[in-house]
Amino acid sequence: MPMSTISLSPTWQQFAEQEVASGRFSSIEAVVDAALVLLREDELKAIELRGQVEDTLGMFQRGELEPLDQAEHASQINRL
Repeated sequence: MPMSTISLSPTWQQFAEQEVASGRFSSIEAVVDAALVLLREDELKAIELRGQVEDTLGMFQRGELEPLDQAEHASQINRL
């Protein structure tokens, strides 16, 4: 796999170096890899959430949702 060279801002460079010095990561490359994994996971979660919002909005527009009984909802939350 081809390797890329990137430049980090001084703030991120210092952060990455601190993570390596702490022993949490073996290299700055490992820090960047971990950050990209988290970014991808966040993007996938955002896509899923947008889909759920669109589905719910469609249900609302088609009249498929029942009005929320606020007292009952509050009661259920308080039981948690």
